[in-house]
Amino acid sequence: MKIVYLHQHFKVNSGGTRSFEFSKYLVKKGHDVVMITGNEPYNTNIEGIQIKSTKTKYSQHFSFVRRIISFIHFMIKSTVLGFKEKKTDLFYATSTPLTIGFPVLILSKLTRKRYVFEVRDVWPDIPIQLGIIKSNFLKKILFIFEKIIYNNAEHIIVLSEGMKKNLLNKIYLKKK
Repeated sequence: MKIVYLHQHFKVNSGGTRSFEFSKYLVKKGHDVVMITGNEPYNTNIEGIQIKSTKTKYSQHFSFVRRIISFIHFMIKSTVLGFKEKKTDLFYATSTPLTIGFPVLILSKLTRKRYVFEVRDVWPDIPIQLGIIKSNFLKKILFIFEKIIYNNAEHIIVLSEGMKKNLLNKIYLKKK
């Protein structure tokens, strides 16, 4: 099975290497894995994982506007890279950010292939609770987008019981 895996902040040697370890496991089980990431390593093959980068600049120190630009850059370029992949059987996207849902949803619809969405952080709840997102209009848009992403996923994977409870409490989610 060919799996196109989208993770904007994919890491190999430091920090959160969950996607790297999971990808290695998938390769070991005989799957072809193409990782589309925003950062390094650029366009290489590591332990059987084909890595393609959008070369999206990102830092926690960026301003709110600069982060949005970074997310948009990744959304566009990862959609293009994902669409260039032929004979894809499954798309797999891991958040954060929730904006990773845009390319996976578009790719899924254009190719008529399923996708799995892994929730690593509760978006848009966290930035709203932290006061980063204050606009009621923007909040409404983000919750609509969240609903679309989750309801179109073949499966949703959460990394903690708290996240699971949060998602199950959202009345707009279809039962999966």
